Amino acid sequence: MNNIISVGNKSAMIYVLAAITKLNESDTVIIKAFGKATSNAIDVALITKKYVVSLSIEDIHISNKIVKSKYDDYSISVIEITLSK
Repeated sequence: MNNIISVGNKSAMIYVLAAITKLNESDTVIIKAFGKATSNAIDVALITKKYVVSLSIEDIHISNKIVKSKYDDYSISVIEITLSK
């Protein structure tokens, strides 16, 4: 079962609704974001936790991903927040 939500730059409430829907199917959900969307992922996790009373933040994983372009390599921040009932 795919319980990963990839967060972008849309409204946080769109991703919160997706997280709550996945939590109805599963006990855990992973909220994942890259680059500038990492702050939006944190908002999504906290808002989801506010709406689902029995929810807890199980794990937070922060890393960098190296992206190769034609001229240079650069690093993009990655965050994964695991929420579980």
